[in-house]
Amino acid sequence: MQSFIHEQIKDLVAFYHIIPQNERILLAISGGQDSLCLIKILKDLKILCFSSFRIVHFDHQWRNDSEENSYLVVYLSYIWEISMASYKLPINITNETISRKWRYQILYFLAQKYNYSILITAHTYTDKIETCLLNLFRGCSLEGISPLSYLTQLTNFTYLNRPLLFSHREHIAWFCKKFFLPVWSDYTNYNYHLKRNRLRYELLPYIRQYFNVQFDKQLNYTIHFTYRDSEYLQYIALYFYYKIRHEKFAALNKKILLLLHCSIQYRIFKIFLKQNFSILSNRSQIHELYLLIKLTKLNYITTTINLDFNTVIFYNCCQWIYCCWYNMKN
Repeated sequence: MQSFIHEQIKDLVAFYHIIPQNERILLAISGGQDSLCLIKILKDLKILCFSSFRIVHFDHQWRNDSEENSYLVVYLSYIWEISMASYKLPINITNETISRKWRYQILYFLAQKYNYSILITAHTYTDKIETCLLNLFRGCSLEGISPLSYLTQLTNFTYLNRPLLFSHREHIAWFCKKFFLPVWSDYTNYNYHLKRNRLRYELLPYIRQYFNVQFDKQLNYTIHFTYRDSEYLQYIALYFYYKIRHEKFAALNKKILLLLHCSIQYRIFKIFLKQNFSILSNRSQIHELYLLIKLTKLNYITTTINLDFNTVIFYNCCQWIYCCWYNMKN
């Protein structure tokens, strides 16, 4: 017996053509209702869409009952005959951002070591709306307004897929009840000291009641078209990056770079640092580099960008901007 969510996932898989037969799938879950829903759907569609997948469960150890929750996931994987691995977050890590980086580092490692070409997470439509608002409160670029997309290419052969991104939380709850899935109640969801919980249970209901009943739909419309605009600018930045990069060295042609719009320059800097040094730079570092190139009239100057124990050194020499990597530990 299947549901409309099953049909939705099948249509998405058929449309994007990213999960062909015999593909190896790595499914990252936490143990909540979204995770159980996704496991159930992938298990039901296993014969139709792909041959095998493996569960990776993350236990953050932030709750007293987190270990029991992990046992439930282990039990489900056993009775459903699904391969599984479980990882516990180090006790000294209590920050949500750091824990997210820890999770993705493990996923990337497993994908590279065991040749998993598809990584799947259980993010939903509701997560997309909440993440967009949280990023706006912090201050973000176009990419931050549209943070979650259905399909993201991580490397040449690895993709990150979010098949539930078009499903509402209410639909997920209905699905779990329909198929009698043992949803574990996470009491931290009701801790209003966490910004996401306060946003979900206080701010969003207030906005829907007093400003716009269809606020989620309208914001999703904004996210959708912002993502298109951002993607278009990224294509332009990639085009010019390959035009102005040096053939042998890690360098950019300053003369051509200065002719481009600052929005394209910012994106070229990010691409340059990521491709040459695997650095995911932040906006302050990119702005510092932008000011170096835009405002400085000297031909020979040097600047650095510090990242933990590593430093990227930039040399502004004539028409080229060269850079090299320096490890301070050595």
